[in-house]
Amino acid sequence: MKFKLAVIALGLALQSATVSASTVQDARQLIASGDAGIALVQLDRWLAEHPKDADARFMRGMALSQLDRRPEAIRAFTELIKDVPQYPEPYNNLGVLLAGMGEYAKARTAFETALAKNPQYTAAQQNLGDVNVALAMQSYQQVLAKDPANAVAQAKLDLLRSLHGAAAVPVPAAPPPAAAAAPAAQAQAATATPVTVSAPAPNAEREAAAKAAAAAVSDWVDAWTKQDAERFLGHYAEDFVPPEGVPLKQWRKDRRLSITAPKKIDLKLEDVKFSMAGTQSARISFREIYRSNLSSKVRNRALELQNRNGAWKIVAEQVTVLSSKPQSKPAPAAVAAKPATEPAGAPTAKP
Repeated sequence: MKFKLAVIALGLALQSATVSASTVQDARQLIASGDAGIALVQLDRWLAEHPKDADARFMRGMALSQLDRRPEAIRAFTELIKDVPQYPEPYNNLGVLLAGMGEYAKARTAFETALAKNPQYTAAQQNLGDVNVALAMQSYQQVLAKDPANAVAQAKLDLLRSLHGAAAVPVPAAPPPAAAAAPAAQAQAATATPVTVSAPAPNAEREAAAKAAAAAVSDWVDAWTKQDAERFLGHYAEDFVPPEGVPLKQWRKDRRLSITAPKKIDLKLEDVKFSMAGTQSARISFREIYRSNLSSKVRNRALELQNRNGAWKIVAEQVTVLSSKPQSKPAPAAVAAKPATEPAGAPTAKP
C-alpha cells in the first residue's frame, strides 16, 4: 500500500473580494457529499467568466484533489499561489498532494511555507510532522539498502512504522512500488452486513483490538443503511477533520441531510482491506457501491480509526469518487416542456 500522510487536512476557503458566495458554497456542499465531479463542472463554468476568483479557484483545486486528479490539482494550487501568495491554505494543500506522490522534500517545503504564513496553522504543523517521519523512514530504508545487517537502523525504522503505520515508504530514486495488499481479511458486505476481519498479527491483544475496530465499522455501515444519522455521526471523533476542508459543524449538517433525505439507502462494500498499527490505531479501506432513490455512486473510501477511551472513533477519512449520477425522474405527463431561459447549471443569485 502506497504511503500516505496519516492526517490529510485541507484548508478553509479564502476570503476573496470577487467571490460568488452561492457558487462556492454550492461547490463546497457537493464536494462534501462526494459529488466533486459536478462541483468541478459548476466551478469551471463560473471561472470561465470570473478567472480571478480566488475562492472558486481554491475550491476547484479541492474538487480535483477529491477526484484524485493530482497533477491537475497540483497545477491549480501552484497557479493560485503565484497569484495570491499571502494565504497559507494553498501551500498546505499542495504539500498534501506532493506527499501523496512521494515527493516528501517538496511537501515539507510547502508545509513550512504555510506555517511561515500562519504559525498557528495546526493542520500544516501536523502534516509537517508526518512528512518528517516519512523522510526519516526513507533515510533508514536507504541505510538498510546499503547495510542490511544494520540493527540500529532496522530498530528505528520499525519504531517509526509502528507509530506511522506499517506501509513502506518508497525511496525517491526507485520506481514507486506496486500496491501491496494489507495483511488483512478481504470481505464483501451488503446492506447491514457486518464487516468481518482476521487480526493481522497473532498477538491476542492486537486481535481483540482488530475485532473491536471492525465491529465499530460494521455499526457505522449499519447506521448509514438504516439512516440513523445520530448513530452514524457518533462514530466520528470530536476532532475529526473533514478531508474536503469543510468546518466540522457544517460537515455534520451536510452528512445528516445526505443520510436522512433519501427514502431508502442500499450500500455494498467490496475489496475490504484492514490493517492495524499497534493496538490503538486501525485503517480500513474499501470500494463502496451506494444507491438511493436520489443518486447512485461508486467510491473508494479509507477510514483511519483510533481507540478513544475504549471506543473506536474515525479520526480521518479519504474519499475518491469513481462514478456518480442522479437517479432519473420521469417527466410529468401533463406538463409541457418549456424552453430554457438561461444556461443549464448557471449560478443563481441568492440574497
